[in-house]
Amino acid sequence: MSYTVVRYVSRLFIVNLLPILIGFVAMLQILDLLNNADDITARHGNNISALVTYAVLRLPQLVNLMLPFAVLMAALLCLARLVRGNEIIALKAGGFSFYKLLVAFVPVAMFVGALYFIVNDQLVPWTTDRLATWNAAPNAPIENAGPVWLRDGQVLVGVEGVSEEGHLLTGVRVFERNGKGILTQQITAKKVVYQDGKWTFFDTWRFNMQERQNTQAIYAAQLPWDTLLTPAHFANLATDPATLSFRDLAQFILKPNVGARAVYFYETWLHHKLTLPFSLLVMILLAAPVAQGLQRQGGMATGLALGVALGFLYFVCQGLMLTLGETGAMAPLIAAWAPPVLFAALGAFWLLRVEGY
Repeated sequence: MSYTVVRYVSRLFIVNLLPILIGFVAMLQILDLLNNADDITARHGNNISALVTYAVLRLPQLVNLMLPFAVLMAALLCLARLVRGNEIIALKAGGFSFYKLLVAFVPVAMFVGALYFIVNDQLVPWTTDRLATWNAAPNAPIENAGPVWLRDGQVLVGVEGVSEEGHLLTGVRVFERNGKGILTQQITAKKVVYQDGKWTFFDTWRFNMQERQNTQAIYAAQLPWDTLLTPAHFANLATDPATLSFRDLAQFILKPNVGARAVYFYETWLHHKLTLPFSLLVMILLAAPVAQGLQRQGGMATGLALGVALGFLYFVCQGLMLTLGETGAMAPLIAAWAPPVLFAALGAFWLLRVEGY
């Protein structure tokens, strides 16, 4: 494969990708700011720095959301230019097939895919956590308020609110069971604080439940809590699983007794992260037959509309399969990898029909 062709298509792809990605992200950023500006200024004051801080922290999430669509559009425009400029015909005349041209996109696609994985796995979790902390700073409300349940062996823990990156828990209920699964002790506390490497209950009621004995209720202003759970466990469980890093997901899988959901839930999202770089290759493969069809049918607007429809259909299918994997209705490996494999096969079959060989 010619290095000159690889360098040429890579440069052409990047030149198309950057303005499309910037345009998509800027549009969503503006809409997001318009939707949340009142809440931001009410919480952080009427100053531009608050809006800038919010926009910067939201940026990785928007890039993560729009990058696959941008890759699809960039591939369409790049290939359409080659088609309309008769450059593909010239390459074929020189013995360079259209399939070799698509292979020339692989290096730049994998480079962008690696950046996509880093943004999704590192930047999105970090900025999501920073955004929640920053947004909660003035009035210190509960971060990701809502019931969180998780296990520590035979102990079941319920938490109404998680704040300060998991160091402060409110509305805590602890249910301890014996080896037979029978409840032996229940602890309720208004709050639990993690400090100096230790958990402490505050304003606590402890109910001891023994067979053939009356339940004993004991009040304590403070009570130590011996558990393997860490603030990170609560902070991670209180957030959207899409914002968990690869490492966090792996920890929940390797420690099945710690987690609010079944192992297959975390395995589904772990495999999903592995598919991200390859999904960009699928976008290019879907763009190829659409762009080739322009040579016979014409109509750039029609081609772009069809490309957007294919991208939308891909992500609808992906969301559906992830849901099936989360609920255990489908094996995590199949749920995560089926969409890219199926759409790659669709793109390859369509391209074979268009090319005729």
